[in-house]
Amino acid sequence: MVEEEEGSNDIGCGCATTSWLRVAWLQQGCTCNRRKTGQRCAQLLQRRTAAIRSDRPLLVVFNSLLVVIKTVGREILLRL
Repeated sequence: MVEEEEGSNDIGCGCATTSWLRVAWLQQGCTCNRRKTGQRCAQLLQRRTAAIRSDRPLLVVFNSLLVVIKTVGREILLRL
């Protein structure tokens, strides 16, 4: 795995990306040594970013429901 330097968004293959997407980027085996490949990698990154952002509200709702279930469960146990 390529380590990124402090303050750098370059993961070593010539494509700038944010560190929170580094794992998804490396799993694709992206080797951006050509312009065409680099463009494909950039498109893939944009699609993955959009997918992560679209799933986030669902995750928030799911976690909120878990908190409600946990709270209600505690109240029921306290009444017993």
